[in-house]
Amino acid sequence: MNKETIPSNTFSDLKYKYVYRTPAIEAICEDKSVLNLGCLCHSNWEQQIQNRTWLHGNLCNVASSIVGIDYLTEDIGRLQTKYGYEVLLGDVMNLDNVNTDKTFDVIVCGELIEHIENPGLMLSGIKRFCHSKSIVVFTTPNPWWLRRCNLFFAQREQYKLNPEHVMYYSYWTLKALMERMGYQETIYGYYGAELEPYQASKLRQLFSKALIHITPQSMQRGLFFVATPTLNNTQDDG
Repeated sequence: MNKETIPSNTFSDLKYKYVYRTPAIEAICEDKSVLNLGCLCHSNWEQQIQNRTWLHGNLCNVASSIVGIDYLTEDIGRLQTKYGYEVLLGDVMNLDNVNTDKTFDVIVCGELIEHIENPGLMLSGIKRFCHSKSIVVFTTPNPWWLRRCNLFFAQREQYKLNPEHVMYYSYWTLKALMERMGYQETIYGYYGAELEPYQASKLRQLFSKALIHITPQSMQRGLFFVATPTLNNTQDDG
């Protein structure tokens, strides 16, 4: 896997660009079979469906096929029965128990790894869903985000913490974890925001874009990391 396999119209050189997270993931998943881990993302996913900001719903519009996995039983049932999504009940730290034998072109782990107390179990489990050309997309909050650093120095970091987060990853710590677990970096970069602020006023749009572009890349909001897993011969044949 090399940079040419990443859609050039969005971020062929992601390392040197400021991107919006959702459109970047959508571009990778376009016309691909996709597995989206932690697909619910947030408790307000139904509201996100209505305002079209729910990542899994957006990926359904671009992927050739998509399966979601999450551990919230009631919400998964609601997604299946009310909305008709192909979603499975499962714990990302125990993926061997997920009821599917499919492999996928792209596995998405968006804003997920920072929630996991044992990421090695997830990274090992992902490989059963991979074939020889699969890629895995990770996004995670940047510990060196400028706003977070300002809060830290003001001793107010706790006001921006997600209570479900148990870990921060920098580029180097995430890269080290991936290498230990048999993943090879394909490309990495940073994202400045979730979505382009098209719903905001023109003045706010200009301000938001300007702020992203004047902020040093390593102090952007989140990290975008694409990797390929090393598979055994049986998985390679999949």
